[in-house]
Amino acid sequence: MPGRNLYYPPGQAAPFRKSESLEAASKICVFISHKREDIRIARAVGKELKKLEINIWLDVEDPISRLAVLLGSDLDLAKAIERGIIRSTHLLALISSKTKESWWVPFEIGCARGRKKELTFFIHEEVEDLPEYLTFGRTILDKYDFYKWAKKISPERPITEMLAKARQSSPDNPLDGLLPDF
Repeated sequence: MPGRNLYYPPGQAAPFRKSESLEAASKICVFISHKREDIRIARAVGKELKKLEINIWLDVEDPISRLAVLLGSDLDLAKAIERGIIRSTHLLALISSKTKESWWVPFEIGCARGRKKELTFFIHEEVEDLPEYLTFGRTILDKYDFYKWAKKISPERPITEMLAKARQSSPDNPLDGLLPDF
C-alpha cells in the first residue's frame, strides 16, 4: 500500500483523532520542510516517498496549514507545523538557494531537532556556504542518496528496496531534472 499523508487520510473530517495516536506513533512519517518557491520539488519528493510506502507530512496537504496561510496567521501556521513535526519521525529539509530567504525552514529544523527527530538535508547543487546547523543531520546530494536514505528509514525495507531500485532507474523518474545525478 503506498504511503500517504498519515494525519489527514481522504474522507476524514479532522486532521487527527486521538484513536489514531497509537497507530500513528508506530509509523514512519517524513516531515518535508521547504521554501514555498520550492513546492514543485517538495511535491515530487513527497510523491516519490509515498510510492516507496513511506508516509509524509507536507504543508500543502494539511488543511490546517493551508487555512493558516489563507488567513495570514503565522501563529496558527507555527502550531500546525509543530503538530506535524510532533507526529513525524523524520524531517527532510529541502535546501535550495531560495532557502536563505525563509524564516520557516530554520524554524522547522529547530523544532525537529529540539524534539530529537532524525534530520536529513537534501542540498541542491547550486547551494554554497551552508550554515553549521545543517551539519546536525544526514546530507543527501542526489537522487541516489535519496533512495539509499529512503531504504534505510523504511519500515517495509524489503519492499522499499525493490521499489527504490525500480524507481531510481526508471526513465520517467519524477526526480530527474529536479535533482542532480552525479
